[in-house]
Amino acid sequence: MLLALTTEPLLAKEGAGEIMESVGWPMGLDRKKSAAAFKAYDIRGIAGDPLTPDFAYRLGRALATFLDCDSLAVARDIRESGPALHSAFIKGLTSSGVSVHDLGIMPTGALYHATVALPV
Repeated sequence: MLLALTTEPLLAKEGAGEIMESVGWPMGLDRKKSAAAFKAYDIRGIAGDPLTPDFAYRLGRALATFLDCDSLAVARDIRESGPALHSAFIKGLTSSGVSVHDLGIMPTGALYHATVALPV
């Protein structure tokens, strides 16, 4: 499940470690496994462990604060877990005041293009 993409290296930003902490890991969640979801330009992992709808919601809220942006483009893949994670992630973003360009189902390359082509 692809949750978020950025045009700049996410983990290279100052304070990137705080975003992982601010997601608020659920009880019993393996920190190493959760931290492994954070890649240089995206956040992805296995649905259900560590990516749950609660994780996606908290991640949306944390990213909204961390990236300090007005809008983001969000898309998902075709996996069964996609709708629940996608919806929770968008709820986290919008509850923090971010305007979301919901692109629905789309290939990764198209989402990368959207981050440049759209006003995000």
